[in-house]
Amino acid sequence: MPTAPTHPGVRQLVDPFDVRDPARAARPAIRHAAGSITYGELADLIDDRIAAFDAAGVPDRSIVVLVGDNGLEWVVSYLALIGRGDVPLLAADHVERLVERWSPAATIDVGADTGDWRLSVRATAPTIDLHPDLGLLMSTSGSTGNPKLVRLATANLHANASSIAEFQHLTDADVGITSLPLYYSFGLSILHSHLVVGGSVVVTDTSVVDPCFRRLLLEHDVTNLAGVPHTFDLLDRAGPEQVRVPSLRFLAQAGGKMAPERVAAWADRARRWHADWFSMYGQTEATARMAFVPPDAVRSHPGAIGVAIPGGTLEIDARGDGEIGEIVYTGPNVMLGYATERADLALGATVSALRTGDLGRLDPATGFIHVVGR
Repeated sequence: MPTAPTHPGVRQLVDPFDVRDPARAARPAIRHAAGSITYGELADLIDDRIAAFDAAGVPDRSIVVLVGDNGLEWVVSYLALIGRGDVPLLAADHVERLVERWSPAATIDVGADTGDWRLSVRATAPTIDLHPDLGLLMSTSGSTGNPKLVRLATANLHANASSIAEFQHLTDADVGITSLPLYYSFGLSILHSHLVVGGSVVVTDTSVVDPCFRRLLLEHDVTNLAGVPHTFDLLDRAGPEQVRVPSLRFLAQAGGKMAPERVAAWADRARRWHADWFSMYGQTEATARMAFVPPDAVRSHPGAIGVAIPGGTLEIDARGDGEIGEIVYTGPNVMLGYATERADLALGATVSALRTGDLGRLDPATGFIHVVGR
């Protein structure tokens, strides 16, 4: 996993997505309604943010709650925390409850496209023992009221980003867009997977059915759009043509079961648009993605979750002579484990294989797995 040159007079920076690669310096990294910034400019903004954290007295290697809307300042704050060696705890709400339970050293509240961010350092925060591999804390459900957190290593983030980039054939020419919240593992994986290949991401909180969203797709030549089933429900009702743009290369869906007939309909639509459709399967506990259906097989197997992502393995733990069993995933993107109390943050890996809780069966003719229940 790549690291960065030493930050002048401070520390060795962590750079899992190679943001500081000099070969990328002039390429666009983050795009937004007001324009775009290059990788070189992003690296400078990260340096400035790290210096601001230092000046404000955020202790080295701290838990920091990050809350706010999709936007440039959220991305800069997040990458600065990662780079500084801190452990971001991503939040949507329930910040007071998180602070009480996990005693972070600081909280960052970020505005969307307003350019404001507020740092609150807690003078009385206790020193917490953090395992050296720990890089990120996320809720299991997207609801930050959940008392159980997923412990992710920085290496998990890099591995899953690289795997997603591989099966989606992402390159530095690709442009994604934040159609999902960045505090959500699926939404965050869009940022990671584009950064790891030197691509770019349009950051926005605009709804996919808002005319402003279409303008962003057109202005920035967006090549791919990801969503959960609700995203495509909205588009079905408002008119799918709103996201049809000449630059679109693929659509991707995960984050919940989508009826096979709707998968087939969207795959057909994508084909008519000369684009691909990726059906995917994942959990926060696997950083984001575990399985996908190759686009050329989606229309004939719309109910499948497909095969393991590159670098991973899927198995069916069937009991007795049955064909149905729990889906078990192994790979370098599997979390370190859960945290239910602060002492858990000092632990290394307590999970080697992820038992998903989903029941599945393997189709021996295709090698595809189908989820059949829980």
